[in-house]
Amino acid sequence: MAKQIALYGKGGVGKTTIAANLAAALAAGGERVLLIGCSPTADSSHLLIGETGPLTLRSFLQSKTCPDPEELIATGYHGVGCIEIGESLDNCGCSSRSIAAAVDKIYETGVIDSFAPDFVIYDMPGDLGCLAELTLEKRSVDLSFIITSADFQAMYAANRLIALLKKASEKRGLALVVNGSVSSFEDSFAEDFAGQVGLPVAAAIPRSFAVRHSELYGKTVIEAGPLSSHAYAYRGLARKIVDNGFATSSGKAEPLDAATLKEWAHEWGRRLGELEFGIISDGAGV
Repeated sequence: MAKQIALYGKGGVGKTTIAANLAAALAAGGERVLLIGCSPTADSSHLLIGETGPLTLRSFLQSKTCPDPEELIATGYHGVGCIEIGESLDNCGCSSRSIAAAVDKIYETGVIDSFAPDFVIYDMPGDLGCLAELTLEKRSVDLSFIITSADFQAMYAANRLIALLKKASEKRGLALVVNGSVSSFEDSFAEDFAGQVGLPVAAAIPRSFAVRHSELYGKTVIEAGPLSSHAYAYRGLARKIVDNGFATSSGKAEPLDAATLKEWAHEWGRRLGELEFGIISDGAGV
């Protein structure tokens, strides 16, 4: 049975880049991988299939020519299968319900069973709307990653996601992936947040021009820069997943309440102020 992995996070945090590179790393390691892009922009597969525009689920269901379900899957780097949901199938006003319904329809076609993946990766959109905790519940997601960067807005969103995913994390894996750190201060900031909410850091992926360089060619770092340190970071995450490094959660994931989160942020602001502006705790200058 395929292992189901879902990636969540604030929009713009690099979730789609991580999803594509993780898929590529797993596939290059010999795994059969299916990536399902759940965003209406239908761009999760771009780095894997290049300029080819995939047939979205919405287009498939609205087609008058009855296309073969196999056409839903575009084949990318190292045989990664790619499915894009595209725009919402209904007007229910809740992206979570819409995504769950779309994934159910994909499974109903039988195309996923025919593809027989070892791993299914869901690239979730940044705004899940209502009832995010119910998204993909029928699919029994084995492992959820919350992608964050070392900035407060991304962590604020991550904290909200922990609250929504906490119930599922008691039985399945849940971990953070820190993306785009540029300094030891940011690494410490992110690690402390992880400790505060009781989640492991699955990977810390530094900011690198290797990503931008690869994306300008429409490729993953795994394909365009396989010997880069960035590629090794993605492969390390893939290796942990294959080795069941996050098979179960500690069950201790707990979001910070609003007051505690604010107090925690202010303490880190004080530390940053001392480092950046030479302000010491009593308010005097250096």
